Amino acid sequence: MATRTNLIRNPSAEIDTANASQKGEFSSTLARSTDRAWTGIASFKVTSTGIGQLEHKKQLGMAAWVDPVAPGTTVNVKARIYVPGTNQHGPRYVFWYHHHPATETHSEGWVYAGSDGDMQVNTWITHDRTMTSEVYMIDGYAVVVTNDSDGPWAAADVVYFDGLQAELGTESGEYFDGDTLDTLEYAFNWSGTPHNSESTMDWIGPTLFTATPDPANGNILLDITPGTSSTVDAITRTDANGTHPVRLLPNQLPTPSQLIVRDYEAALTGPVTYTLTGAGGSQVTTSLGSDHPWLFVPVYPQFSAAVESVTGYTSDRATQTTVHQVIGRPDPLVTIGRLQTRAGTLEIWCASHADALTVQNVYSLGHAVMLRQVEHAGLDMYHFARAVTVDPFAPQGARTRWRVAVDYVEVNRPTADLAGSLGWNYSELAAAHTSYFEVAFTYADYNALLVGPLT
Repeated sequence: MATRTNLIRNPSAEIDTANASQKGEFSSTLARSTDRAWTGIASFKVTSTGIGQLEHKKQLGMAAWVDPVAPGTTVNVKARIYVPGTNQHGPRYVFWYHHHPATETHSEGWVYAGSDGDMQVNTWITHDRTMTSEVYMIDGYAVVVTNDSDGPWAAADVVYFDGLQAELGTESGEYFDGDTLDTLEYAFNWSGTPHNSESTMDWIGPTLFTATPDPANGNILLDITPGTSSTVDAITRTDANGTHPVRLLPNQLPTPSQLIVRDYEAALTGPVTYTLTGAGGSQVTTSLGSDHPWLFVPVYPQFSAAVESVTGYTSDRATQTTVHQVIGRPDPLVTIGRLQTRAGTLEIWCASHADALTVQNVYSLGHAVMLRQVEHAGLDMYHFARAVTVDPFAPQGARTRWRVAVDYVEVNRPTADLAGSLGWNYSELAAAHTSYFEVAFTYADYNALLVGPLT
């Protein structure tokens, strides 16, 4: 799996100047040079001819070509620049080339994404800019050094360029290309012909495993990147409620690829430890730290409610033991049965009637509900409601609160796969799809629409 990709096809002139050119109207030539290099043994050398319009003679630059980048894409561009000489030359700029598919021509989209001030001379300087393309596909980036403060570049003046980068996103890390030496953690490759294709940096080290709590939404985000030749076969969670498999979408495991999942069932009290089966048996421990109880449907976490408090808890555990009184003997015959799961009542307090209806809606789906609370280890449970009652509580001089009384019976942990995500509602539906036809195309039926996206 590519961890990073350098979009520049020929980021340093180690072989030739393929996929690079001098800025066309600038009075200059482009060549491969071994005079100096920031990386490897060669760099791009742009030499002024001293010919042309005054405005153009003030600028020296080069363009580096990439595979087309879609409009609206944000890319971070870096270039290493060396200006030999004694003068302080002007600022550096980056701009992109627009590709017009209809005419197969290019035009410039100047960025002027700020400048780095005067160019230092006789040393390599890193130019770093982030840009977002506009209307057209982008298939090239150019870096320009101006000489406005000192007049035009003279004939034979030169600027060297090396270590070119273009990576998706607002930031990029240290420079790499397909020639970068492999490490214990990463392998570096060209996607095609060396110095004529994109470069990739691929994770080959031990399994990367992080667990990031999200208290506001009551879940923990797991990010797993298996190591070399590793496969994640299972994920288990150990917390105050015991050891259980993490509930996943269908067919997510086993996988040799990066896996990002949300665990909605971690206890809100105490440490939470995740252990991988496969992938080197990696383990990570965290805690959720939520400050209020949660009620939700484990299989459909979009049916979820964070509540003010849970009080009035009662728990009765009936026995299946049967006692037989036998005539003529002083002691009974006893058929011993096991203690059954908990049954009783919960009082759930809400700030508003709307919140109380949200809790009621959690129970309306006809699936097991999980209670997670923040105070008492072992009190969490999966359960069904035999009845749900909503009523206001308005003591004199105080705001009205709403009580949801639940007559419950505890059940075992449901084993069904995950089938939804927290936050799926009409607002999310409208944001995700632009038309009714798109909705109809995406979801096979109303039940699929109710569940929401599975990724």
